[in-house]
Amino acid sequence: MSSIQENLETIKTFISEAEALFGAFEGNLHKTVELAERVETLEGEPCKLLFDDALSCLASNHLRAGIMEAWSGTVFYLRNLAHENGDMIRTKYNNFPKHAEDIQEKVLDGQLLEYLKNSDLITKQRHKNLLGLLNKRNQASHPSSDQITQAEAIGFVHDTIKQINGIKARQSD
Repeated sequence: MSSIQENLETIKTFISEAEALFGAFEGNLHKTVELAERVETLEGEPCKLLFDDALSCLASNHLRAGIMEAWSGTVFYLRNLAHENGDMIRTKYNNFPKHAEDIQEKVLDGQLLEYLKNSDLITKQRHKNLLGLLNKRNQASHPSSDQITQAEAIGFVHDTIKQINGIKARQSD
């Protein structure tokens, strides 16, 4: 094969890969824009930076990292909620930590969800939703042969923001 033919094959491969990549991105473009608008609803929340990072990860096709960042943002919000309502939680769980750093270091994510549910800071349905998201996060953090699609990662970030906004709406009632 001549060098011209080799170059032509390389160009064809490049074009094919580029079309596949940009076609996948274009198909999810409206979802990505909608997701960025949802992140803006977190304005003023310290966890917003983690969600901004999640969007950056998704944009660069680091889907597992995007899921991890979105979950980190969610847990950051939930830990702050627990800290702000620590007295209420301690009426049922007198061993619940008083300091934010202790909550972060000593309370596992699943335990945190239980504390919030049993203290009526989140509903039973929201608790189930968050447990499902925690399960998805755990799957993403332990790579296997299962591939995560961009749509799944976008959906995960969307769902975490939806849960936070639902909790915020309930708290403001």
